[in-house]
Amino acid sequence: MPESSKSSLITAQTAAAHAARVASLWQKPVLSDTEAAEAIGLPYSTWQLLKARKETPRMFALGRRVCIQTDTLRAWLDQRAAA
Repeated sequence: MPESSKSSLITAQTAAAHAARVASLWQKPVLSDTEAAEAIGLPYSTWQLLKARKETPRMFALGRRVCIQTDTLRAWLDQRAAA
């Protein structure tokens, strides 16, 4: 197999694994803030900036973790898409 074919196969497998990971995140009832950023495809630094500006949906503490309900995140995305 040529080197370029191997590279594109690895890229396709990596993309498929990432898509499966993101799909599994949306099945969870609660996400950590890092998982929320991953689920919507934002770099974590951008998510933190939105949090600092208070432009994210309401989050809550669960022990030492900052979390968000998946339904709340989905509603927030729908609202932003409609704007």
